[in-house]
Amino acid sequence: MNSRIVDVSHFPVKGEGKDHVRVVCSEKHKRYNKAHGGSVKASDNPCKKSKTTAMCKACNVYLCSPKSCFADFHSKVEFWR
Repeated sequence: MNSRIVDVSHFPVKGEGKDHVRVVCSEKHKRYNKAHGGSVKASDNPCKKSKTTAMCKACNVYLCSPKSCFADFHSKVEFWR
């Protein structure tokens, strides 16, 4: 079992800088593009790859907060689904 799902010490904090890719959104964007032949324009992809300053202090990854990405990453093994 994945430890990030079980551990409750995970909470969002403001990371350094402001130009960080959101892990969950980036993975969803990549998988959507691959599933549709790799020829989807970024503007047509429903999963946007935007930047964030919010990160999980325990995992040290940048995530949307308080949007669903933070919850998805910490509650699902396959967080991109």
